[in-house]
Amino acid sequence: MPRRLLLLLLLALPLALPLFGAPGCHAQAPSLQALLADATIKGWYPCSAITFVAQSPLVENDPNALKAAQCAVVDVPLCYPGVCNGTTSQTIELFVKRIVASTADPSKRPNVWFLQGGPGASSVAMESAMLSMYRLLRGQVNVYTMDHRGTGRSTKLDCVAAQATTSGSPRGTSVSPSEVPACADELKRRYRGNLAGFSTTSAAYDLAAFISSFQARSETYVYGVSYGSSVVERLMHLQPKEVVGYVLDGVSTTAGADKSAYPYFSNWDTAFGAVGERLLELCASDTLCKSKFGATPAKDALRALLTDLDGPSSSRCAAIIADDEDVESPPAGVVLRIVLGEMLQSASLRALIPAVVYRVQRCAERDQTALKRFFKVLRSMTSRASEDSAHFSSLLYRLIMFSELWEAPTPSSDELLERFLSVSISNGAVYSSVDDYCAFTKETSSVCRQLGVSAYTAPAIWYARDRYWNVAATVPPSASVLLMSSQLDPQTPHTFAETLLQTIKGSRKALVTFDYAAHGTVFSTKQAGSGRPTCGMQVLVSYVAAKGDVTKIDRTCVASLPGVNFSASPRLVADLFDTSDAFDGVVLGTPLPTGVSNTSSAAGPRGPSNSTSSRAGDSASISKGDSSSHSSTATVFIVLFVVTLVASVVFAVLWRTSLLQLLPIAELELELADDVCDVWAFECTFLNKV
Repeated sequence: MPRRLLLLLLLALPLALPLFGAPGCHAQAPSLQALLADATIKGWYPCSAITFVAQSPLVENDPNALKAAQCAVVDVPLCYPGVCNGTTSQTIELFVKRIVASTADPSKRPNVWFLQGGPGASSVAMESAMLSMYRLLRGQVNVYTMDHRGTGRSTKLDCVAAQATTSGSPRGTSVSPSEVPACADELKRRYRGNLAGFSTTSAAYDLAAFISSFQARSETYVYGVSYGSSVVERLMHLQPKEVVGYVLDGVSTTAGADKSAYPYFSNWDTAFGAVGERLLELCASDTLCKSKFGATPAKDALRALLTDLDGPSSSRCAAIIADDEDVESPPAGVVLRIVLGEMLQSASLRALIPAVVYRVQRCAERDQTALKRFFKVLRSMTSRASEDSAHFSSLLYRLIMFSELWEAPTPSSDELLERFLSVSISNGAVYSSVDDYCAFTKETSSVCRQLGVSAYTAPAIWYARDRYWNVAATVPPSASVLLMSSQLDPQTPHTFAETLLQTIKGSRKALVTFDYAAHGTVFSTKQAGSGRPTCGMQVLVSYVAAKGDVTKIDRTCVASLPGVNFSASPRLVADLFDTSDAFDGVVLGTPLPTGVSNTSSAAGPRGPSNSTSSRAGDSASISKGDSSSHSSTATVFIVLFVVTLVASVVFAVLWRTSLLQLLPIAELELELADDVCDVWAFECTFLNKV
């Protein structure tokens, strides 16, 4: 090659690299302020601080609680530069709620954002945390939240014309593979194939552009829980100069680590099960719990029990756990794994896991009576709808999960089923999702080709991973990062936070570890005594008060948090088992909680659910009659019995498809008061009656 030509090529290379995307380089994006230069805020209008009546007692019963907030909608681009290929003229709406500082000039006060998880959830679960933060900092901050694009009051990702997410459709609010072709065609017409406009990066751009455009006069802190922590991590890549603090609670990303450590949803059961084993190991150090299992540790007792229940068990308790009248219901072992998995997510109910295992294993007549009561109450809790389910987008949940959070090529249904059956405790959230994955993504792998669910002409309901996916973030020069995590969080295991702490580049970072909390430490770390914020909220407030100085975080409450009490609350035990003791005790004759039918059967549900957790029609299902389900390719049509629990209401859709409810069952609300307070991160002393 002539030297002159070579010289010209070398001179041109710096110009060409940004255009063609060399590693670590990309085209110079417009300023974040410019992205919303023409945007106008429709608002701010007075609105209630609490959206739904189910949460209203948490405000109405506290004379010091702020009742009013301000709400607005802002038009934002469907496609930000470099994210997707839409024109700047196509916009969607973004819903924002705030409580302004009670100072002369709120624009000069710090801003604190609260981001919900999901993916697919709106921001309603963040409202009480906003109120708690505002109160604890005496109104000296502005607190904000927004509905992630595609959810709630922002432009919701939905197939309105195809009616694929209505409760009367084949799989209720969840899109079935048979509905995907029509839904995909509608989305193509509506968004011109630019579904990356609903990606994690697009949501991060919403936040960055809003902060830079409308909050440029003061510093901002951004808190995200569960999937919301992934949005916060993605925001770090955009480096808005106004953001001085990034807080990730219930860390859902390991960006920058080897892909083998990535928190794929398809590895859900394996990660979840490890946390379940950790809880059972605590039983060995508890005098009462250990005494019930003798020389056999609780975790080994459960494994032996599941081996029996996975087959045609002769145990009378197997018929109580599963629906003995329905040959297509799953084996009792599958149901028990899921029930225990749902219990593991609750800070109160997880303490009863050893007692349930003990009673099922012994299965004396008194245990059968107690277990019938237990499943009756849980099923009643499951059947109640909540208002916030209308704000959840199961379509966005699957779009983001299958685009960014699933192994590619996909494992087979049999492989995922094997992962589920290899653990003792898991809520079974994903093992039957391969049909959905193949239909949504149109993947051409051998697994998907065999299923034959992607033969439609419209573009897939999927988007390509962008330049920020699994790339280590750098702490911006004027900012810091706080990670918060629990060693007993099954939804976002502590290993995720430990890994991310190592991959984030920079020294201004810290990890606060809780030993016994459930998912979302700001919500699940209730302290002893009434009128106190959660320990997680106390840590977060101290971080903001210290202006993001991670060396000045107040961690004093962490060491004083209680461990797992396997005795559980006597009133809770009475409501669930009608006995004086979780493991044994006498029958008390306690009336069923209000709203629980005395005529309903004790077995699990027999029909398909209209919730997004329905497993109807999935290919990796197993029935009681299939004793070789560990290795067979199962095709039996079943509905998995997925029990949802009150304590996880905030994180119902965090890393799962179903919405967990805050129940209007008076007695259980009293007995689960600890969890209700944990969930809403509010000084709910009016509920502390246990």
